[in-house]
Amino acid sequence: MWDRLTLITPPVDPAVSLADAKEHLRVDHDADDALIEGLVDSASGMIDGPDGIGFCLQQQTWILTLDSFAEFGTGRYRSERIRIPLRPVASVGGVIYVDEDGDEQTIPEDDYRVSIAGGTATLSPAERWPRVHDKPGAVRIEFKAGEGTPAALRSAILLMVGHLYEHREAVSESMAELPLAWSSIIERYRSGRVAA
Repeated sequence: MWDRLTLITPPVDPAVSLADAKEHLRVDHDADDALIEGLVDSASGMIDGPDGIGFCLQQQTWILTLDSFAEFGTGRYRSERIRIPLRPVASVGGVIYVDEDGDEQTIPEDDYRVSIAGGTATLSPAERWPRVHDKPGAVRIEFKAGEGTPAALRSAILLMVGHLYEHREAVSESMAELPLAWSSIIERYRSGRVAA
C-alpha cells in the first residue's frame, strides 16, 4: 500500500529547527550548519511518511491511489471501508474516480463518511461506492496528514542527530549502536503495514 501514496505538498517547516538541533549538540558556531540541517533531514526521514514509520511529522498533503473501491481484502471478504495507511490524518480533501465511461468524477462529500480515530482515517460510503472504470489508479483520495511533531518524536530526532553527528563514518572502531531510546520512542508511533 505504501507505493500507492504520492506526496503533493511537502511540509513547510522542518520537524526540528536548526537552532534546537545546535542547542542539543552544544554547537555554538556556524561552520556545521549545513551538515546539521542535513542530519535533521536524515533523522526526520527515518520517521516521516511511508519511507519512515508511516507517521507524518508536519502537515503535508498526499494522494492515495487505488485501482478500485473494493481493493481491500479478497473475494467475499472485500471491504467497503478504505483505511488511509498514513497517520495522523487531519482531513480528507476529496475522493475522485474514473467512472465506467472513462470520465473523471468527484464524489460529493455527503456520499461518503470519514472516521478519524487516533489519527487513523477510514472512509466508508453512505450507501455504496460507485462502479469504476477497469484501469489502474481509477480512484484517488486526497488527504492532509501531520499535525505538528510530537515532543517524543522531536526527542527521537535529536537523539539520532546527536548520534549521526558524533559518528560520521559508516564504520568506526567503536561500532557505536543507535541510542536505545530511539527505537523505544519510534515503535510507539509506527503505523501498521497494510498489504497492497
